[in-house]
Amino acid sequence: ALSAQGTSGPATLAIRFARTLAGGRLDWRTGASMGVSISRVDRPRRPGAWRRLPGEEAYPGWGMDGAELHHPETGVPADRWCVTRRDLKFLRRKVEVAIRKGVILPTMRDPFNIYDELIGPNMYTVVDAYLKPLTRDAGNMSWALLRRPKGIKCGVFITHGWAEGVFELIDKLLCSWPRFTSGAWCCVLANPQNLDIGSLISDPLSSSFAVALRSSSKVMVVPNKKTSIFSRIWCVYEAYLAVEQNCIVSTATPPLSNALRRSVLNGVVLAVLGLVAGAGVASFPCSSHADDLPVPFFSVAVGLAVIPQVCALPRVNLVANAVGIFISCMAWGVAILGFGRDWFCDAKVVALYGGYLVAYFVANEYDRLALSRDL
Repeated sequence: ALSAQGTSGPATLAIRFARTLAGGRLDWRTGASMGVSISRVDRPRRPGAWRRLPGEEAYPGWGMDGAELHHPETGVPADRWCVTRRDLKFLRRKVEVAIRKGVILPTMRDPFNIYDELIGPNMYTVVDAYLKPLTRDAGNMSWALLRRPKGIKCGVFITHGWAEGVFELIDKLLCSWPRFTSGAWCCVLANPQNLDIGSLISDPLSSSFAVALRSSSKVMVVPNKKTSIFSRIWCVYEAYLAVEQNCIVSTATPPLSNALRRSVLNGVVLAVLGLVAGAGVASFPCSSHADDLPVPFFSVAVGLAVIPQVCALPRVNLVANAVGIFISCMAWGVAILGFGRDWFCDAKVVALYGGYLVAYFVANEYDRLALSRDL
């Protein structure tokens, strides 16, 4: 079989074109055809391919000796190999850049979509293509100590299965991050991937996992869409230690779930306030024509319903949905207590008009959450 490793530029294109003519199916994302994989991940990188980013805050541990940092006696304690929310946001941006530049590419084992910003490449791919080369050039420390060479106190222990996408993992952690927690211990970022990890975990009771878990009172389980994390023996062991130590165990949820929960709560509050405000307006002594008030309210609500159809700004749509629910329920409250016009006094008709508008704004808010990354 032909091998495309070590080729680049016109040579690679020529090989791909020849394979296509030969009848082999070619996946442009993975470069795989006729059982041969073309992957930039497998090619040796030139020295200095990874450079320290501008600003000392990017990688403060760059150039330090990773073996000394992770030494069990003289190095940074294992329970301080943690990352913060800011670190995770930083990592997400850097992985996005690495995918755009072709540093992280789909493979036969992980044919992820390079345009997918919800799941992304799994952690095996990210470690092999990005974290290992980066930390090897930096000094063979873990990514956590590359960012924070002095370490940070462990507030929550993260247990995950590595099969999840990097964006899926980071987004769930950011969304479910416990309050008043500074650092999180996550094995894929805490352990030095280029050193002998076997020596760190040879004794499970004194391993870096166990040391970090004992120092934390909270454990967060990160499920994924591909497989159960408890198919990994280490995740089972971590769950056992968490139960033995009476840790508070929580499950990380995706951003949409929490954002949707907040939107539902806010929508209920706005609906109740709208009903109360409408009832107050209808019962006000000066409201001699309370039966006419629902008409302008419903008109305003219909006008707000048009905004999401002509505007793609998530925050504008958020305001339109919130005000629309409030105005619709306010008109509902006025109509229920209004008198004079039979069709407004009919509770069924009132429920029909108000219900349609409220349902529309609720559905539009769900679409906004599903399509927007600004959660």
